[in-house]
Amino acid sequence: TATCAGQDKPCQKHCDCCGPKGECVCEGPCICRQG
Repeated sequence: TATCAGQDKPCQKHCDCCGPKGECVCEGPCICRQG
């Protein structure tokens, strides 16, 4: 799982992409993917 910038908790199991606001993204374009 990834922990996006500004987030205290890791993303959900299948939501490991980070969006432009640091939110977890499950589908669609991803700005970054962090381990």
